[in-house]
Amino acid sequence: GGGGGSPLERWDGVVSEARTHAYELAQGKGSVVFESDAVGLGRGFNASVCVQPRPLRSCGGARRITDSTRGELRDRPCGPVHFHPLQCTWEVAPSPAVIAPPFFIILDVLSLDLASGTKLVVRNDTHVFGEISDAVRDSYFADALVEGDSLVIESAAVRVDFEASADAVPGGGFVLEYIVSRESGRCSDRGEHEVEAASGEIRDHLYGRSYENNLECSWVLSVPEGSRVFARFTHFDLERGYDFLAVYDGAGPSSPLIGRFSGDALPPVLIGSGRSLFLAFSTDYSVVRSGFVLEFSNDPACPLFCSGRGECDEAARACTCQSSFLGPGCEVPPPPFVRALTVAPSLGELEAVFSVDTDRAGMFRSRLGDAFNECARLIAPQTLPALGGDTACTWVSDRALLIRMGHDASLLPGDAVEFVGGAVRARDP
Repeated sequence: GGGGGSPLERWDGVVSEARTHAYELAQGKGSVVFESDAVGLGRGFNASVCVQPRPLRSCGGARRITDSTRGELRDRPCGPVHFHPLQCTWEVAPSPAVIAPPFFIILDVLSLDLASGTKLVVRNDTHVFGEISDAVRDSYFADALVEGDSLVIESAAVRVDFEASADAVPGGGFVLEYIVSRESGRCSDRGEHEVEAASGEIRDHLYGRSYENNLECSWVLSVPEGSRVFARFTHFDLERGYDFLAVYDGAGPSSPLIGRFSGDALPPVLIGSGRSLFLAFSTDYSVVRSGFVLEFSNDPACPLFCSGRGECDEAARACTCQSSFLGPGCEVPPPPFVRALTVAPSLGELEAVFSVDTDRAGMFRSRLGDAFNECARLIAPQTLPALGGDTACTWVSDRALLIRMGHDASLLPGDAVEFVGGAVRARDP
């Protein structure tokens, strides 16, 4: 109530749905009174209170913005739904003292919940850039403004008009973020992007939740002379089978292709043979996703960014690898499975034959050094004692590992020999 007068609202019984009510209290204060009798029990009620300045039917934020390059536009100062009737206009028009033209005004639609009887239009004096209204909702061909949209507008000023009629259906309203920048944040606004730094990040777009259709963008990524480039994806989400990112091991598309990626699975860590990578991003005419974020460095905090197979302790500059992965950068994957294990004629040796060729003599030998042939890197701890104290393991071919058992071996026919991840990996098909 309004403080001693007649109740503004009264409820009893069961109210199943949430309700929103707005009251303008002449005395600036009110009270809520709850009464219950001695019969029966109920689940009670929860209520939240939002207080805003008069007049009650006002919109949120400043109406004309000239001294800021970033902020938010809201349909109301507070509360769960917008009021009606309501009519508001905002104008983002930065003064030259804040940022000298030319510049872009980016509007990100952070949230949007408007129903019938409402209209939201983004425009300047000559163009409409985005709209949601009854006319747009009812049109099959109209491109309605939706949550997650990002409008990139090259204009000295942008106006946002919002109307809610007297019979409008209340909704959650909208929140728009405005950003004024000399950069559009769209990869398509440049031809070939040249990025040269010891470390950094590449994104397909800076603003909004998704990239655009019909894109052809490329980047030449280079770290300083005399160093090598390492890169990993911290986010990857492209329309599978239609939008692609191709990565080349060098400064152009004539360099060797590392991979052509699509979908939402993180690609592997990228290791250049030199200081440069070339990225080519293309999208088709429909369906957009959230894009990609690529982190690069010539000296990652942990070796090889832990190959995407471990956690990096930046203080120790060391990786904690996932089970069965080895190497300082978790770059040594588990071996393929053992197809056959046979006893050699001498009875003191076992030969393990793997399912596919392994890279036994490649990069993993150089990284593991003398430990490359250690049996403990290949055979499970519970099996090692049965093989004897001076067991030796030697690779005799790309597929075959010879295990020479020790003098005190206790392995018997029929006993299991268990293998673990180690210094082998399946070759690329």
